[in-house]
Amino acid sequence: RTTRGQGSGFVWARESTRTLVVTAAHVVEGVTSVTVIASDGTAHPATVLARDAQRDVAVLAAPAIAGLTPLPRGSTRELPLGAALTVLGYPLGDLLIGDPTVTRGVLSSRRFFDGVEFLQTDAAINPGSSGAPVLDEQGQVVGMAVGAIPWAGVVPAQGVNFAVAIEEIEGVLVTART
Repeated sequence: RTTRGQGSGFVWARESTRTLVVTAAHVVEGVTSVTVIASDGTAHPATVLARDAQRDVAVLAAPAIAGLTPLPRGSTRELPLGAALTVLGYPLGDLLIGDPTVTRGVLSSRRFFDGVEFLQTDAAINPGSSGAPVLDEQGQVVGMAVGAIPWAGVVPAQGVNFAVAIEEIEGVLVTART
């Protein structure tokens, strides 16, 4: 949560003194501190450690939060088109408080925008789901939900949703940790 709204995120690493959380950069745009809400409902202050607007990736640093486990990470390199993908997020923010929403779809395409790899999927991604992990069939993170294209000019679009590839997220984490 920020003073401007909220999104989703996931634990990247749990270190002795801090927990690193990944979310979409546009979720924390214009702020330096946020509140991380853990799965048990507890609120934890966090700071924006790194933000990469081109990749739409942000890294948050919160105090060490007990009971949270980083999600296992996979790779997009071997994912075939048509591979099943699952998005775990919190769409519509406070309107749907509780457990995360699970949406499923497939890897529709790989797209590159300004040299950054995104996964195109028909799994629903709604406001509030930005920053949510996108999982492969083994439950490994292969991307992070960043948004949808509801219109192509004057033509309505359906199921044209995007996730930044895990390899792009890893690049931002390397920079954040150095």
